[in-house]
Amino acid sequence: MSKEVEEIIQLGKDSIVQMAIDLLGEKMRAENFAEIKVLTNGKEVFVSFLNPIKYLPINSVFYCDAGVGLLGQSGSIESLANPEGYSINEPFPFYQPNEDTKRNIQFVLEAIDNMEASDVDNFEDEMIIRENEEYYDISVVSEYVESWYKIKKVTGEMYDVGHAHLEPMSVEANDDEIYKEISFAE
Repeated sequence: MSKEVEEIIQLGKDSIVQMAIDLLGEKMRAENFAEIKVLTNGKEVFVSFLNPIKYLPINSVFYCDAGVGLLGQSGSIESLANPEGYSINEPFPFYQPNEDTKRNIQFVLEAIDNMEASDVDNFEDEMIIRENEEYYDISVVSEYVESWYKIKKVTGEMYDVGHAHLEPMSVEANDDEIYKEISFAE
């Protein structure tokens, strides 16, 4: 591990996260994200800001996830729109679930649970829920499977179900490229 990486890690998770937020220079806060991970490959410290489950009301655009390389002073922010390709001329906000959003997510998750899907508290994949007039359009990507389906708003019935198996990412035996999450004493 490089000396620069060790020095940054010594600052602690909260300080590292704040450094990443400051580097992006955007109007984002740690509260905008369900998960924040600090990772390293020994040469770089990378901060990952994630929302594993994203709900997009009709005609909306949000910044949803972000990533920052502290030593490389680089960052990126992902935006999502509903419908896909929808855009607005003004700056759009960071994703921040409100009570209506949470209620709609819960409805979708309960409909999925009836189909023996995963528990939201342990959800490790990425789910995008796009609201439509009569249904929710769902996309779920896990490590090896991508799924898509629709759920009727009134009945919770699932239809137009599809799945695709994903090829595992090829990883060379080069440890310099493998990022591992840093465990901080809390």
